[in-house]
Amino acid sequence: MEKLKSMVETIKRSSAKVVVTFIIAQDAKALMQEVVRQNITDKQWLANDAWVTFAAVSVPQNIPSLAGTLGFALRKADIPGLGSFLTHILPTTLSPDPDPFKPELWESLFGCSLNITGRQQTLKPCLGSEEIAVGESMYADVAQLRASYNVYKAVYAIAHAIQDMLACSPERGPLINGQCPDVRKLHPSEYIGRVNFTTLLGEQLYFDENGDPPASYDILNWHVTPQGKVEFVNVGHFVSSQGSGGQFHIDMDRVLWGGGQGDRVPVSICSTPCPAGTRKAVQKGRPECCFDCFQCPEGEISNETGTGSIDCIRCPERFWSNSDHTVCLPQQVDFLSHNDIMGIILSIMSVAGATLTAATFTTFFYYRNTPLVRANNSEVSFMLLLSLKLCFLCALAFIGRPVAWSCALRHTLFGTSFGLCISCLLSRTVVVLVAFRSTLPGENLMRYFGLVQQRLGISFCTLVQVLICVLWLILAPPQPAERGLMAGPISGSVYQRGDIVIGGLFPVHVKAPEPETEFQDIRRAYRWLRTMIFAVEEINSNPHLLPNLTLGYLAADTCLAESTTLSTSMAMVTGLQVSRAGDGCKSAPAVPVIIGDARSSSSMILADTLGGFDIPMVSYMASCVCLSNSLKYPRFFRTMISDALEAQAMAQLLQLLGWTWVGLVSADDDFGRFAMQILTEELRGTGVCVAYHQVVPKGYAMEKLKSMVEIIKRSSAKVVVTFIIDQDAKALMEEVARQNITDKQWLANDAWVTFAPVSVPQNIPSLAGTLGFALRKADIPGLGSFLTHIRPTTLSPDPDPFKPELWESLFGCSLNITGKQQTLKPCLGSEEIAVGESMYADVAQLRASYNVYKAVYAIAHAIQDMLACSPERGPLINGQCPDVRKLHPSEYIGRVNFTTLLGEQLYFDENGDPPASYDILNWHVTPQGKVEFVNVGHFVSSQGSGGQFHIDMNRVLWGGGQGDRVPVSICSTPCPAGTRKAVQKGRPECCFDCFQCPGGEISNETGSIDCIRCPERFWSNSDHTVCLPQQVDFLSHNDIMGIILSIMSVAGATLTAATFTTFFYYRNTPLVRANNSEVSFMLLLSLKLCFLCALAFIGRPVAWSCALRHTLFGISFGLCISCLLSRTVVVLVAFRSTLPGENLMRYFGLAQQRLGISFCTLVQVLICALWLILAPPQPAERGVRENRGPKIVLECDVGSVVGFVLVLGYIGLLASLCLLLAFLARKLPDNFNEAKFITFSMLIFFAVWVAFVPAYISSPGKYSVAVEVFAILASSYGLLLCIFAPKCFILLLRPERNTKKHLMAR
Repeated sequence: MEKLKSMVETIKRSSAKVVVTFIIAQDAKALMQEVVRQNITDKQWLANDAWVTFAAVSVPQNIPSLAGTLGFALRKADIPGLGSFLTHILPTTLSPDPDPFKPELWESLFGCSLNITGRQQTLKPCLGSEEIAVGESMYADVAQLRASYNVYKAVYAIAHAIQDMLACSPERGPLINGQCPDVRKLHPSEYIGRVNFTTLLGEQLYFDENGDPPASYDILNWHVTPQGKVEFVNVGHFVSSQGSGGQFHIDMDRVLWGGGQGDRVPVSICSTPCPAGTRKAVQKGRPECCFDCFQCPEGEISNETGTGSIDCIRCPERFWSNSDHTVCLPQQVDFLSHNDIMGIILSIMSVAGATLTAATFTTFFYYRNTPLVRANNSEVSFMLLLSLKLCFLCALAFIGRPVAWSCALRHTLFGTSFGLCISCLLSRTVVVLVAFRSTLPGENLMRYFGLVQQRLGISFCTLVQVLICVLWLILAPPQPAERGLMAGPISGSVYQRGDIVIGGLFPVHVKAPEPETEFQDIRRAYRWLRTMIFAVEEINSNPHLLPNLTLGYLAADTCLAESTTLSTSMAMVTGLQVSRAGDGCKSAPAVPVIIGDARSSSSMILADTLGGFDIPMVSYMASCVCLSNSLKYPRFFRTMISDALEAQAMAQLLQLLGWTWVGLVSADDDFGRFAMQILTEELRGTGVCVAYHQVVPKGYAMEKLKSMVEIIKRSSAKVVVTFIIDQDAKALMEEVARQNITDKQWLANDAWVTFAPVSVPQNIPSLAGTLGFALRKADIPGLGSFLTHIRPTTLSPDPDPFKPELWESLFGCSLNITGKQQTLKPCLGSEEIAVGESMYADVAQLRASYNVYKAVYAIAHAIQDMLACSPERGPLINGQCPDVRKLHPSEYIGRVNFTTLLGEQLYFDENGDPPASYDILNWHVTPQGKVEFVNVGHFVSSQGSGGQFHIDMNRVLWGGGQGDRVPVSICSTPCPAGTRKAVQKGRPECCFDCFQCPGGEISNETGSIDCIRCPERFWSNSDHTVCLPQQVDFLSHNDIMGIILSIMSVAGATLTAATFTTFFYYRNTPLVRANNSEVSFMLLLSLKLCFLCALAFIGRPVAWSCALRHTLFGISFGLCISCLLSRTVVVLVAFRSTLPGENLMRYFGLAQQRLGISFCTLVQVLICALWLILAPPQPAERGVRENRGPKIVLECDVGSVVGFVLVLGYIGLLASLCLLLAFLARKLPDNFNEAKFITFSMLIFFAVWVAFVPAYISSPGKYSVAVEVFAILASSYGLLLCIFAPKCFILLLRPERNTKKHLMAR
């Protein structure tokens, strides 16, 4: 236990997150119990087959520590019939059983006792009815048949061996002299090792020389079910066959990783990989995975991450490491300039010294006859001052850029002037010394040191210095030199003679100081150069293409600089000179055509320059749209696809994926500007809007780059479209990764989509899922072996000056063929280049190389067509053919149309552009954390077509962390149906707000600009998405409102009839007689008509109902008010006539009342008759033409507003008179004051009808009719209740008050 505890503590303390085991099942059980006890949950366990499916280990208490375990298990097999065979057994009653294990199995399975041995048993006896079910016990579990399957195969192997032995033919057996084994003994050992058969389950079985079968493992992963149990999930397999090392497959997406990592692969490393700019050094006494990281020394870099660089790379000539030691930057040329502060100060001091010396000279000359000057030998003083002035002035020769004359001048002038100066001083010193010596008696030395002797001495000393300087200038003069440069080979050229020599320009080295870039490995561009050589040699060996002509080549390094490119190309076309390693400047054959250049900017310069020489050029990498101009560049062709087609393809991709809100990033050159111009033109009118357009700054100024990336980060656009070169992409993505932008979908152009320095691990979180267009990948037969079958020669220099450098770069050794001091180990000579092991020999992604290959073949076909030219049918004037001696194929290159050996058709359009053929690449991340470029589609354009686009959406891994979901990149969410969009002020058309369609208008499409007005008799639904037929609406008998009003109308008529019956019953009583019973009955009859006329307003309007409702209303109310007016007048006159001399009642008798009522009613009848005759009311639909609502209101149009107003006005006039007269009679005696009740009824009448007007106008549809009906019923109820309710109360409830005495009491 102590040892086990100590062992597990070691596992727990270790930084290793992965534990690999080779233990038996019981060991695993004991170990995992201690692991669980110590709560170790951060390890990824790798189990061997002995315990990976062991049930005693995969118990619930072990799950926290072992969930996610990966292990190898023997292949699982489903042996037909084995399950039923295992379950169809019963122990016999014999003792002992022929199979002694059956009883024990039975008792173990069912926990009972068979008691067939006579042993004392504590278990219950078995009943005999027990049955073994498949899968219910470990014995009958056939779901994980692994060891059982091995037993099964072992039996069959023996059987096959016995069968082979029995089939042995004499003299052909395996024993001595071909003897067969003794059949009686049946020893199959000689045959078992030779069996080779396929089992019934389809697996091949055989044994190798060691008696081992082929390996066949299932890779199991421990998943935890919702029930908390372990499920062994098969996530892969490992199979080895005869002669192979094994095939391994694992489905990473199905793996649940241990250590609590879930779907993330655990990281188990000893030391974090050394970042770029450092090298790793293994820690002493520890494995190679444990190391320290040390900064690279000055002048050396390491630009690899992941595994970490072992050594730092020394920067090439004229380059020096940056502060991070990650890239080599061009060394700045430094000298003491007149513009430097130090140079200015020293120049001022020099001029000031010369001026001061001149002033001293002037002073001494002015006082030359004074004793002080004369005593100091004025002539030597003047000579000394002159030499001092020269000393001051010679300092100016040391300031400024060193050139040949200044280098010679500065040192000779310095030596001569200081020699003269010191000679003068020496002369004066000697004279002073001798002068004092000559004062002694007898001394006369001064005669030897007079003025003449002094001149001679000074001249002699100065002449010696002059002679030294002259010899120096003649023999080895001072020259301008650069200090601080490292020795290295000078970029040269590769030449092969031929009848026609094809020129080639390749950026094998990068020395361009603007913009600053890192040193480029020569392996990529050198592969392009070698591809050109391969194509030339392939054509020369082709008997069908240029059979009687040999092609040669002259390929040179441009150093990716315009100046070098131009000078090299001029040397090629003029044949005057070319830089070749070790040969200096020599003559070279003039080339009639050039393949190059790699950059668009250089190609523009070359096309302009070489056009004057009538020299065509075929570029393999220049893609700028600006070069598609046959008028400006008539001799320019290219096998590289124009950016215009790539821009078209990108525009189509954006439309296909619905990305309408995108950001644009371009290079700060013609390539980026022209590409963006074409892209924006392609996007115009497609609904795709640009959120921003950023330009990668030249020189990659950090502040500008940081600001640019911050704009990308803040933008709501999730898709970023780029047109930048590879170095721009590298600088940009480093800043993107630094700011941790992981939510963008990047669309890469072909310049950087496969650029290795961009697809480094640190960029993966930001760039995983990137989509990009890449040149068509090709597999050029034989190129791989051609690239690898090279060796640098021992000659110095090598005919191919790039081979030694390539060799040293590939193998990290030194050939030391130039005699230079080397720090690398010497090359052994046994090194071999393997296909795919380096960027140079990687033929898996041949894209630019394939363009070079096609360019050579295009030139070869043009030359063949030119040589086949027939007189009078040539392309020149009068059908002339080109001069065969000059072989200028420019007229023919544009007309080539051939199929390459890879089956691709190649031709050039009128602008010298080839058809587009792009692979659409998607950045997938491998389990090892590296980028894999997966081809998910293609874009092909043929002559006269806009391009065929295809993408397999199921294979795409989308960027921005979206996985298998297409990212959404929109400025505004599309307006749903039922709304319209309105562009936000000052923003692109993709940014808009959504507004609901007004009533009666719809939009049935997403993103509608305008709403559509519904046709006549239709109205929009509540969502404004469809037009529905308008419903015909009117006040129906089935409506709740109609039913209520109908009930009120019938109830009012019934109440009126009851009142009429009551009055008729009590017609002879004083109360009824006093109230003029005849008029009361007439009033009640008119009120009943008023109630009943309301029913005419309810129901579907038709012609007769419209005519009836208004006329019946007018006449019934006219009769009603006329009766009230008559009663009011009679009451008023009756009380007035009680005065002496008054006899007015004779004019207001019953006959007069009838006449008055009839007259007033007749006027209303005449008005209604005229109304019906002239402009009768008619049924009408309201809201059809106006589209005022979802319903068509069916109503009665009054026909004549005048007639309607006259009817209402007349009723109002009668009611006003009645109110006025009743108001005058309000103070009559209470017992007989009917005028008070009439006043109240009229007030209610007026209140109702005054309120009716605004309510009627503002009520919609059928509710206006309901308002009118309600007004009729309310006014009718007001009249009935105010006038007749008090009387009915007395008649029915207070009959004692219905007496003449009571009525006449006051």
